[in-house]
Amino acid sequence: MELLGGSIVVIAALGFVCYPLIRWREPGAGGQVDAEDGLAARRRAIYQEMIDLDLDHRVGKLDDADYQQLYQTCLARAAALLAQADAQATQAEERVEREVAAMREALRATGRATVAGRRSR
Repeated sequence: MELLGGSIVVIAALGFVCYPLIRWREPGAGGQVDAEDGLAARRRAIYQEMIDLDLDHRVGKLDDADYQQLYQTCLARAAALLAQADAQATQAEERVEREVAAMREALRATGRATVAGRRSR
């Protein structure tokens, strides 16, 4: 009975430790990760890394110079990620504007054809 209880505790502990590692590698729907989800996941990873750096610095694992260097690296990665997200948002907005302009032009063309058809009657 003690062996069974100990086995359950060990399995639960292994599951708790291994779950984030397994979940981290799961592909998105259909094996591809949506670009926005990928950026969000990378952003969360950078924020978590910065939190971990702060904690390591506070408990003395990192000296000031190493902390500053690693923190600045994280900030640079975060800035690059924000720039990438902004570029993607701009591209999406431009695509929507082109689609709206095309739809307006199609409606104008349809309207002209309808007006011309009414005049000829």
